[in-house]
Amino acid sequence: MKKIQIITGVLISMIIYACSPDDISSEPILQATKKKLIKMTYQNNNEDWEIYFNYNTDNKVSSIKSIQKIDPANSWFKNKVYNYKNGLIVSSSEYYTDQLVETHTYKYVNNNLTEIITYDKNENITQRRELTYNSENRIRTIYREYVNNIYNYFYTYDTNGNVVKMQANDYYTLWKYDTYPKPDSYFSYANQYIFNIDNSFNINKNNPVDLTWIHEGETVVYATTSITYDADNYPIKKITVPIYADDGTIGNIRTWTYEYE
Repeated sequence: MKKIQIITGVLISMIIYACSPDDISSEPILQATKKKLIKMTYQNNNEDWEIYFNYNTDNKVSSIKSIQKIDPANSWFKNKVYNYKNGLIVSSSEYYTDQLVETHTYKYVNNNLTEIITYDKNENITQRRELTYNSENRIRTIYREYVNNIYNYFYTYDTNGNVVKMQANDYYTLWKYDTYPKPDSYFSYANQYIFNIDNSFNINKNNPVDLTWIHEGETVVYATTSITYDADNYPIKKITVPIYADDGTIGNIRTWTYEYE
């Protein structure tokens, strides 16, 4: 496996699988509190994104627009639009440069998200995800069907409700967290699949700052994260540095910035 593929897998793991099932079950809406997150940037060696958040009259996120800036002459964007019913997101539509590419539907049981189905523009099912919960109402497993493959994800938590291990097929990911005080749920959401960009500062009770990715029993990549906060404890910058375990070389460094109102 090429190193860039490994790093991509690790960072996707950080973005998608570090979610807090506690947040998913207890706050099943995209809801801004206190400071609103209105803009985020994301950069690495190959990408340069500006991401903007729009809100409806109920102060819930109505759409997220992501603009690719790496090549100004060929800049393009994607836009994800959310639809609500009784305070829950029931569907979303994703557009690339105004062309519909995917739609998603969401099902709940007792306000817990239990199923996500993805359709292509021709209404063919391309992905299905099913979620189960443990006795503490946190996600226990996610079953995923995608491109004729089946994936199973299993979650383990610490006493603070942070995901410390995610097991998936032949690999698993471990996380460690800081103890920095955080504002109360400055950006709550239905789940990391719905909120389909990196918002890893409030996915758990604390902020993840250390990740280890293990494949077939061997440590492949470490990733360390440094976070800068404003005077109100809101994160305004994050830098993640992946390091290969075999030779200690540094991978593609990721940088995020966050703006609020």
